[in-house]
Amino acid sequence: ADAFPYDFGPKESLEFPKKCAEYCATHASKSSVPKLVRRTVVVLGIDFSHAFIDAANELKELGRMQYKTAEEGTLIAHREAIVPGTIDRTRCSFMQGDACRLPMLPSFDVILCGNLLCRLPDPLLLLDRLPTLMQENGVVVLVSPYSWLAEYTPTEKWLGGFKKSNKAVHSKESLKKHMMEMRLTLHCCNDVPERRVYFIPKALRNGTCSQVPVGSQPYYHMAICR
Repeated sequence: ADAFPYDFGPKESLEFPKKCAEYCATHASKSSVPKLVRRTVVVLGIDFSHAFIDAANELKELGRMQYKTAEEGTLIAHREAIVPGTIDRTRCSFMQGDACRLPMLPSFDVILCGNLLCRLPDPLLLLDRLPTLMQENGVVVLVSPYSWLAEYTPTEKWLGGFKKSNKAVHSKESLKKHMMEMRLTLHCCNDVPERRVYFIPKALRNGTCSQVPVGSQPYYHMAICR
């Protein structure tokens, strides 16, 4: 309500981080879900912004944080973010880092890259690192509007959004080709309003691929490797 206090507009776009977390939990590959159930789930959050990480660590430590929002002109409103008491904050940790130059990390069952690819100076550096960060049968969720801008990513590093030999090059197709070269399977789902979501389980030998409905809208679908 604070983010969009109106009776009209695309409210389905709200709670984007929560929806991404739900997608990660729901669409983890079948073989990795039992492992997640058997052990305590821990989460590591990484961001290039020191300010974002400082805010996340404050919320982890105190469970609440004061912040301001612009209302009109120079008028501001004082608000407070509160972590629900049902969340175990000790299971989360946060660190500042560069997605193109990640340090040594353990492997993960689920990796979420939210609004990240089109803000990296070289997105392939991250994509090429993904297989080493995934558990067997792990899943990567890439969420991106593909809003490429030269101020963030040199045009020669864009995955799509340009013409080559007078043909349009789309990020989705470039991403699919690159993932196949890394023996990862790309599954597309337009679940998040105005963003494109991709689920990439590690390829399973002798696996089968089936389509299942996602969400309440019948036109949403996803191909999941089993």
